[in-house]
Amino acid sequence: MTNKNKIFEKIIIRVTKEVAVLERAMKSAHEDATHSETKQEGKYDTRAIEAGYLAGAQAERARILKSNLDLLIKLKDSNLPKSGKVKIGSCVCLENEDNPGDKRYYVIIPLIAGVEVEIDGKTYMSLTPESALGKKLIGRAVEDNLVLENFNSTRHMRILDIF
Repeated sequence: MTNKNKIFEKIIIRVTKEVAVLERAMKSAHEDATHSETKQEGKYDTRAIEAGYLAGAQAERARILKSNLDLLIKLKDSNLPKSGKVKIGSCVCLENEDNPGDKRYYVIIPLIAGVEVEIDGKTYMSLTPESALGKKLIGRAVEDNLVLENFNSTRHMRILDIF
């Protein structure tokens, strides 16, 4: 299994676990909403309504995650041709030019951001192509330079590897 497959497998496992947690929480909230103890005791008692809203929101989040999970599995199983450019499904290694040796690893995937997984001592973070960094990376090639600015700092990064 390549590093890329390991990365996708671990992200899929993390998202699958999150879906399971959401489904359990949704079931619990639904039970709370329909339990006799949450029956409205006065005009300002909204426990059942709030539990119902919570169950609905959790169900929607679980549905979205499941859909994203299906997309992620298809992306993992597809053999995207190497183009030398960053695209959806790419893993990217960036090095901080101001601090050589400071490397960051990312995987560009739709709809699932901020999931971190460790493979062979390296931490990979998922980015969406719509994120600020994702937008800067899409279409770039190895050795391209990026300037990353946030509130009070500027970092100069270089793409070391795309796979």
